[in-house]
Amino acid sequence: MFEPDEGAPTPEADRPPVIRITSPSSGTVVSTNDVVTVVAEAKDDHGVNSVTFSVAGVDLVTLADAPYTVEVKVPLGVSSLAIKATAVDANGNESSDAITLRVARRPGDLGIKITSPVATTDRTTTRPSTVAGSSEAIAEGDTILVRAEVTGTGVVTVVFTINGVDQTPVSAPPYAMRYFVPYTSSDSPPSLGITATATDSTGENVRDSVSATVVRKVTVINVKITEPAAGARATAGETVRIRATTDNDAAVAFVTFSVGGVDTVVISAPFTHTYTLPRRATAAAATSNIPPNVFVGKATLDGAVAPDGTVVIAWIAGTNSTSLLIKVTATADSGETDSASLSLPVSGAINAGQATVSNGEFVVTASQPPGQSFAGKTVTFTVGGKDARQTGTWQQGGATILDLTAG
Repeated sequence: MFEPDEGAPTPEADRPPVIRITSPSSGTVVSTNDVVTVVAEAKDDHGVNSVTFSVAGVDLVTLADAPYTVEVKVPLGVSSLAIKATAVDANGNESSDAITLRVARRPGDLGIKITSPVATTDRTTTRPSTVAGSSEAIAEGDTILVRAEVTGTGVVTVVFTINGVDQTPVSAPPYAMRYFVPYTSSDSPPSLGITATATDSTGENVRDSVSATVVRKVTVINVKITEPAAGARATAGETVRIRATTDNDAAVAFVTFSVGGVDTVVISAPFTHTYTLPRRATAAAATSNIPPNVFVGKATLDGAVAPDGTVVIAWIAGTNSTSLLIKVTATADSGETDSASLSLPVSGAINAGQATVSNGEFVVTASQPPGQSFAGKTVTFTVGGKDARQTGTWQQGGATILDLTAG
């Protein structure tokens, strides 16, 4: 059995190196862009192999020989700075020491702070707003003021980034801009993410960010058809003017007029539309035992005497035979819609009489058929299928001289 030699020396334990940062001390106050000299002392029974300095977790330099010292520049935009020194001996043992410097601002340092809008998370309407003259929350469709206070010397440029999109740079005070809050289809619109970045003439920059809650804007439209008026009537071939109004035209994105199966969109006030009713039916001329109104005169077509054989027709509005459905739908910028409808009675136009041109003249006998009453009604004419500019008034047993010009 082996017996230890009681007289043999006991081996010494392999101890790690000893290291200490001697300057500066932890808690020392420094400022942005200061250059700080960091000094460390390291020793080991078997010799120090290296000392590595790291700043904010990133290795800066490794030194193999004393003196163990390094210069560190205090970066921009931090409130504290962690510095660590790690010693390694010949056997691979290591130990560390660390300090934390406190970074304070100095007069003249570049800085930026967003002062409008303020960061918010609530969706109430009682908090202060950045909309001039309003106490309501920021809502879709608002134009808000985005503003930042900047400190520093020399030329400073500020870029506002809103929801990831850079806005036009501002290179002089006041560092502010107007921003239109877009509409969305969501009941809970996304917040505004705003970052302001200030850059000075040396290229150094600082930034500040806020997130502001946006509430949905609900717009009351209340659309009305104001033309044609309630109870109005129209005649076949007539051009009808339609007008729509709302309680808040400025908040309306567009109005859709649905007339005669055709949709027409108008994007700005006044919201008006015209619709020409289908032209008169080419029915045979009316006949009657009631004394007619005879119209005689000269006919001009397309700037010249109407050729022989050109057909001249007298048209008179008859009883109400059809109706025109008019519907208008207003859509707000925020997406709300409102509609209004009107049924417009349309009088059919009757071919009261027709004749052909001979030697540039016509004689049309306009008769009143059974079941109709033409007395005092307006008579319109077509020459060669084109509307004449002149009109007449039907009188029982009347004789009217009227020259017609069409085309």
